[in-house]
Amino acid sequence: MGVCAELEAEPKVLILTGGTSGVFAGGADIAELLQRRRNDALAGINLRLFERIRALLIPTVAAVDGWALGGGAGLAYARDLRIATVRAKFGQPEPRLGILAGAGAAFGLVRLLGESVAKQVLLRGRTLDANDALRMGLVSEVVDRKIC
Repeated sequence: MGVCAELEAEPKVLILTGGTSGVFAGGADIAELLQRRRNDALAGINLRLFERIRALLIPTVAAVDGWALGGGAGLAYARDLRIATVRAKFGQPEPRLGILAGAGAAFGLVRLLGESVAKQVLLRGRTLDANDALRMGLVSEVVDRKIC
């Protein structure tokens, strides 16, 4: 959250990118996630961070190259704009684990995609590739190569 304070002191555009492995952000470690209990969920660590970034009075962009899954997808959903490479994929693995998506993914996806598509992703585990995401308005642009 220190980065947020720096950006408030000296405003500029925030562009979030992933690593070079074809993954924007993979979300939580599944083994660790399955060990969490009610109080862990109520602590809302990721949600508080995503809300903090969302509250910034500067533009925030997710430059998605590769997989954005679970909390990593939620991180992208909470940005002002999303740009994707052709190999970007957005998904919520939570339905296959018998749990619900957290960190604001549920209301974020409904806001971005509408209730029907959001339910397909959140309850059925549908994955959206870059072209699906562009067609549905989740991303504003699809580019051929890595963005950053």
